[in-house]
Amino acid sequence: MKWNKIQSERKWLIVYLLLTGLYVIWRVFFTLPMRYGLLAFIVGIVLLVAECLGIIDFLIHFIGITRLVVPEKPKLDPLTEYPDVDVFIATYNEPWEIIYKTVIGCKNMDYPNPQKVHIYVLDDGHREEVRRLCKEASVGYITRDDNEHAKAGNINNALAQTTSPYIVTFDADMIPMHQFLMETLPYFIGNEAIRAQERQEGIEEHNLTKRLGFLQVPQAFYNADIFQHRLFSEEVIPNEQDYFHREVQLAKNASNSVIYSGSNTVITRQALEDVEGFVTGIITEDIATGIRIQAKGYQSYAINEVLATGLSPYDLEAIIKQRNRWARGCIQTFRRVNPLFLKGLSAAQRLNYFDALLYWYAPFKRLIYLLAPILFTVFGVKVVDATLLEVIIFWLPMYIFNTLMFKKFSGKRRTMKWTNIYDTILMPTLIPAVFLETLGIKMKKFEVTAKKRQTNKGLKYRLQLAIPHAILFFFTIMGMTTSILEVIFNHDTAYVINLFWLIVNGYALLMALLFVLDRPTRRVSERFKMDVPVSFSFHTQNDEARVIDISESGIAMVSEEYYDFKETMSYPLKIRRGNYCAQVEARFIRVNELKDHRYKYAFVYNEMDSTEYEQLVLILFDRVPDYPDYIRSQSVFKDISRNTLQRFKQCPCRKANKNKLRVESSL
Repeated sequence: MKWNKIQSERKWLIVYLLLTGLYVIWRVFFTLPMRYGLLAFIVGIVLLVAECLGIIDFLIHFIGITRLVVPEKPKLDPLTEYPDVDVFIATYNEPWEIIYKTVIGCKNMDYPNPQKVHIYVLDDGHREEVRRLCKEASVGYITRDDNEHAKAGNINNALAQTTSPYIVTFDADMIPMHQFLMETLPYFIGNEAIRAQERQEGIEEHNLTKRLGFLQVPQAFYNADIFQHRLFSEEVIPNEQDYFHREVQLAKNASNSVIYSGSNTVITRQALEDVEGFVTGIITEDIATGIRIQAKGYQSYAINEVLATGLSPYDLEAIIKQRNRWARGCIQTFRRVNPLFLKGLSAAQRLNYFDALLYWYAPFKRLIYLLAPILFTVFGVKVVDATLLEVIIFWLPMYIFNTLMFKKFSGKRRTMKWTNIYDTILMPTLIPAVFLETLGIKMKKFEVTAKKRQTNKGLKYRLQLAIPHAILFFFTIMGMTTSILEVIFNHDTAYVINLFWLIVNGYALLMALLFVLDRPTRRVSERFKMDVPVSFSFHTQNDEARVIDISESGIAMVSEEYYDFKETMSYPLKIRRGNYCAQVEARFIRVNELKDHRYKYAFVYNEMDSTEYEQLVLILFDRVPDYPDYIRSQSVFKDISRNTLQRFKQCPCRKANKNKLRVESSL
């Protein structure tokens, strides 16, 4: 298998090790507050341990990220015989409308012989409407008498009833693009071709190129995630999961420690048989199964090309349950599979999986970082015994270099600032879950992430979640005030570095509070910006306009011409994008005059037949979403002003736009 080398900057690691090594030596031997009492010493030790764990996490992460590589897709002969593929869509309680879109995407995947693509909906919800959907869509339907072992048991049940050598796993909401199979199967076919050639050359079986066990495709989302939405950042930051799926996963290629994330994955049946199917008894059965496959000697790859998009959780309760489940599942995986001691894994694989476990203890580290400057500035507990000059000499160079290093190697998809924001937001809810699971206290009931649009719980629920952030923010402001007064009136430079950290923490806490305040979701379905042609008939003449935005329920188009559409009337619209064309009947709603003297017309669709709806789904979802690939703004001021101004605009109270044209029947 050929590899494309993305970046190799080991010199950065050398400088990092030098600066960090000097810092750790200074911290361990010269900064512990032993002369300030037992409490100060204990807190100082706790802070030092948190810093050391953070340094270890940072080091493991960047050992991989500084040698980022991706496998090169093999070029196959056009006459190559493609194998049979089983496509599994696992579902439990997702609405059938969501499953239907995934089925449409799967049915429209390109393949040399479509008869070799076998699509199955694995329904653990035992729903008659899903059975009917599968029958009407001419795809397989598999269910079982019980729900033992949840998703893992569901897939194992399907494996026993199917035979194709390759399995594709999709979550119920993940809609594949048309090129999914043609961009993934060649890796497996090419791998088998290399192994066959090596056999012909007389190479012994145990020296052959490793057989490819699974290929992980990024999980991307067609809607703004909860962080983008609630922080008014849809056009400013990428999806919060992009950094993991499109950067971190690639960093794991070189050590063969790619994490199998359960969806958007192609996996060989032989690999699953060798590990006796999906691991059961663990919340995150996918991670555990991937580890066992790698331990059996299989190769795993991750690629960064988006080939499927799904539905990111809409509400706060759903995201909290999701992250709690991931955290608990990772800890359970270590308890059940334990990659540190699993036979067959290399030292690099063990190290990378240890780092994956360490990640879920970051909320404790974040809490310590938030509390440390508060303890000194508000309660007088000295946690670090150092002068400002010493901090500038030993800490500041390391901090600046780490920030620059993170920025350089994160693909501009993540910064230290946004990492602090995400960690601060999730910290209060993750700490109890991680703590309890570490003690072996499991969650009472397994719950899948809600994948339907629903209203968040009320103000009381949000206020309860905001209490930890509010308390920490209050003491942070107190600490900032004390620090400023001490520096100005007493010239105490010990407060300078604490003031810096309080400002950094205060910003993250403010963003967390704004996040919890919520941002209402008013639309029935996702609206997408799109610039494609739409043609229509008006007074027996055919005309054309441009789509400006579109959804599953309606469309807005713009034109320089004014048309006196009637509110009570429906009109035939033909929407085109690429090879797709949706012909729909739509009812006119309103017209607005734009600033550039064009007119914006809004329509809602009438009821469609299956062919019309299928084309509309492909127009909407068979494409890469338009959200940013990288962070477009680094300004703290812009982040805060954007949130405060947008959030407190009196949109519901404003009168209708003055430029809205009244649509009268007499027009």
